[in-house]
Amino acid sequence: NYHRAKSARRLIDEIKYFVEEFQANYIYFNAETFFAMPNKDFLKLADLYTKEIRLPFWLQTRPETITEERIRLLKQMNVSNINVGIEHGNEKYRKEMLKRSMSNQLIISALKILDNADIPVTVNNIMGFPDETRELVFDTINLNREIKSATVNAYLYNPYPGTALYEVCKKKGYLPKEDDEK
Repeated sequence: NYHRAKSARRLIDEIKYFVEEFQANYIYFNAETFFAMPNKDFLKLADLYTKEIRLPFWLQTRPETITEERIRLLKQMNVSNINVGIEHGNEKYRKEMLKRSMSNQLIISALKILDNADIPVTVNNIMGFPDETRELVFDTINLNREIKSATVNAYLYNPYPGTALYEVCKKKGYLPKEDDEK
């Protein structure tokens, strides 16, 4: 239950260090939702990165955080690829089980912004959620068919301790006994 955030200046200084010391030529921003930062922090980072770094970079974000203005700034910064977490194609399941309240239309619109900006996109999907049916899996497949992406990832769900879905799996008896191999 904590959040760590570096200032834009510190982040730029760290990137400069890696460029100078190790000749870094590509940046991977390791954050599940790059745009989770306050907009003023993103604007400062975009300004500094554009002026001082300009190396190509990769990031991850979620559809509901994508705006035309943010994507315009990413293009100026020299973004090369964006991963977008869709996770599931059924709106009701996504809202109730994953606690992600967004419409499929929002996802389609966000991916259209990236397509219009000519930014290669990888979409991340998860399959094998608790009580997911074949029909629900096809909702995810069909949503992927409605969007344009360079690549598609499909991961198997893994119940992580401490998450709400882990508790669902535990209550339903889906988890191995404590002494079983993890």
